[in-house]
Amino acid sequence: MEKVAIVTGGEGGIGRAICAKLNVAGYFVLSADVAVAGPPQRSDRSARIHLDLASVDSVEQTIAFAAGLGEICAIVNCAGIIRECEAGDMPDHSVAV
Repeated sequence: MEKVAIVTGGEGGIGRAICAKLNVAGYFVLSADVAVAGPPQRSDRSARIHLDLASVDSVEQTIAFAAGLGEICAIVNCAGIIRECEAGDMPDHSVAV
């Protein structure tokens, strides 16, 4: 069974470097990023999918897609947005995986 690594923010500079290193280490890498447009795109050793971390549906769809690729063995959260607000004002986007 294929070892799958999910990298959120995988389309940015640091995210792409992480994806490349994981690929060399033998993982099938899923780059999950808000910058990916359209349907999931797949090649021999990697895939790209649109992921909006503020959407529970988007997160669930990404996990389901990744599970269809093989065994999810690693998740790297490299997505980042600078937004100023009080911690108590952050919405709860808890997802059971």
